[in-house]
Amino acid sequence: MLFRKETPSSPDAGIKAPAAVAPLIIIAVFGVWAGFPNDLISIPLFILLWPLALCFLGIKATGRERAFYYGWLASFGGAVAALYWLCFPVRDVGALPWPLAIVCALIICACLSLQGGFFSLVARYCGIRTKSSVIILALSWYLLEYVFAVITGFPWLVISGALASWPFTLQTAEFFGAYLSSALWLMGVLFIVSGYIRDGGRSSTGFFGRQEIYGYLIIVFICAYGVYGLGKKDSGEELDVLY
Repeated sequence: MLFRKETPSSPDAGIKAPAAVAPLIIIAVFGVWAGFPNDLISIPLFILLWPLALCFLGIKATGRERAFYYGWLASFGGAVAALYWLCFPVRDVGALPWPLAIVCALIICACLSLQGGFFSLVARYCGIRTKSSVIILALSWYLLEYVFAVITGFPWLVISGALASWPFTLQTAEFFGAYLSSALWLMGVLFIVSGYIRDGGRSSTGFFGRQEIYGYLIIVFICAYGVYGLGKKDSGEELDVLY
């Protein structure tokens, strides 16, 4: 079944839920922080931990409201960790006092974090166990990145923005564009994870089931074309920038 039925939560679900989802929220925040450039550690592929954690937050939530809230909260923490610097231009260019500049930066992060809430909500309904679910989640991420970039006027928190630090991971943007390239990376990772957990990780094929292979092929294609594309550019081939 593609979409799951909404089940009523138990009276004590609200008490147990925060402890159960706390590690996932931490993983999401760490993924955004470590995926984007910072002064301590920057590994662009870690950005994929963010949507992956949002998927499980949506699945583990006890209802629609909690799924959206957990996704928003995790994304808000990541946005603050990655976009803390927004308070500096707001203060310097806008000539605002520090308290007001910080509040403005937090409002921007809160608005951008709605993307994570909506994504967790999608994961709440479709799960990640089937191929159809993985494709729906990847396309949902693509649409959310695009829509929020249009609404806010700038792609603040997008997977391709973090991956840009490693150019070979983003050469497929030549054909698909940045947002769809983000979705392609996410689809590859979700295929690997969903294939492994579909039977609780007890499959005799381990990480090499059919769905996992789909994911590996997507990632190998992205990286292989990235290396090829960069090699072609480094070879000194002339590019006609007009036509």
